[in-house]
Amino acid sequence: MSTKDEVGWDAASYSPGSQSIILARIARILDKIQQVLDLHDGKKKLPGQIGDRWFGPVIGREAIHRFERHFGFPLPADFVEFVCTVGNGGIGPDHGWNTPFDPDQMVAGHARLLPFHSSDNKELEGPMAMIETGGEGCGMFRFLVVWGEGNGQMWFSDSAGALSSFGLSFTEHLEAWLDGLLVGNPNLPELLG
Repeated sequence: MSTKDEVGWDAASYSPGSQSIILARIARILDKIQQVLDLHDGKKKLPGQIGDRWFGPVIGREAIHRFERHFGFPLPADFVEFVCTVGNGGIGPDHGWNTPFDPDQMVAGHARLLPFHSSDNKELEGPMAMIETGGEGCGMFRFLVVWGEGNGQMWFSDSAGALSSFGLSFTEHLEAWLDGLLVGNPNLPELLG
């Protein structure tokens, strides 16, 4: 299966692993969500849960391709696979994945990529573009880098605007959060509401 699309880039080169690795990680994520809920007999909800659903509606691949053609770069392959097959917005760390990705709004100019430059943060060497994936509260946010330094990685912005990398892809970050919930985290009842 080729990941090269009609624009000529290879989306797999922007991913932490092959398609089979991405699909296996997504399957583990879904299994771990169920394990966390089973620990509490389904009586608790995960942060960001939408009613009885874990995630919002999926995004069509056509919308992803419109975004990529418009901005001229591919989105990270694991993120694309997740939003196109599992869902968009929903459960996640802290307050959840409370900022669903809307590629059509970005293409139409109603929403924008968040640009950062090395002058904004001494740890960065070059420009980068990010999409917000959620708020932590108190002016702190999580972002997915979609272009530039740290492409494909999740980053954190504190209330002063300082950036730091989690060093994990979107799906690695979500799986690591679930792993933390499953290792006997003493704050699990509080984290589950």
